[in-house]
Amino acid sequence: MLAEAIKGAAESVKDYVAGAVEMAAHTEGLQIGTEVLAKARGLDAKAARDQIEAIGQIGYTTENATETINRMLVAGQNLQRSQALAKVAIAAATDLRDLFAAAPRLEPYSALPSDKALFDPAALREGIAPVRQALDDPADLRREHLRQARN
Repeated sequence: MLAEAIKGAAESVKDYVAGAVEMAAHTEGLQIGTEVLAKARGLDAKAARDQIEAIGQIGYTTENATETINRMLVAGQNLQRSQALAKVAIAAATDLRDLFAAAPRLEPYSALPSDKALFDPAALREGIAPVRQALDDPADLRREHLRQARN
């Protein structure tokens, strides 16, 4: 039994080391790609590496920061804006943690009927519900505004 535990631990360590080596090789390949892209754009590779580090300082992994710089190089973007754009991306990202409870709720989900003031499926089936145009159609919005203003 002890031998099986040791064998399992050795397998786990082997898998971890192999994964770490694979990730390091992938990141190194990305960084080589960055140097090639920077030179193709007539930029100093050190400037690209500096931007990768600047993006990393605000919380991106080296891999994600390198991919971001590579995309900017391919698109011909100004690398000086990379950290500011990365900060905007972080600020705009939605934190979904508050949508989940700390502990799972195992009771069955109870579906409630729809609010008839918002949506009446029966009226839709019977064809008496108004069929709306696209929500952002300016002509439709104008007509609806004028109709409501008269009432």
